[in-house]
Amino acid sequence: MNRLDAPRPGPTLPRSPFPAWAAFLLTLPGRALLTNRRRTFESCGIRPGHTVLELGAGPGFWTGELSDLLGPNGRLYAQEVQPAMLARLERAIARRRHRGIVAPLLASSDDLPLEDASVDVVFAAFVFEEIEAEGLADATAAELARVVKEGGALGFRE
Repeated sequence: MNRLDAPRPGPTLPRSPFPAWAAFLLTLPGRALLTNRRRTFESCGIRPGHTVLELGAGPGFWTGELSDLLGPNGRLYAQEVQPAMLARLERAIARRRHRGIVAPLLASSDDLPLEDASVDVVFAAFVFEEIEAEGLADATAAELARVVKEGGALGFRE
């Protein structure tokens, strides 16, 4: 995995209201039994080989399954604002078959280190309340419009 977390000029990272010490709650086995992740991804238009940006990846509950769906020709940028969450995500992804396609991003959702029109789909699950709480909703919307390709998709689960 290539970690795209080099210091960059710009705003500081927002403070997530979801504490990293509680990350285990996001990966409890019961949650996986109650959530059809594959169906969620497919309903967002995510297909094998796509380049996807996952906002607020946390400890990787969605990331592992998403990397499996994207396959060896896909690319997955897993954005998070908490280094401790990214560390958990990296440990979880290390066991996945397509771990090499995942690039953890330590970045704010309103200042992504990605090229213009570089992702096919932006996927976000249960993070917009945090983005809104930080006052970053408008700036994040503009940033997502910048990075998604023409004809791309935004897939949200809230």
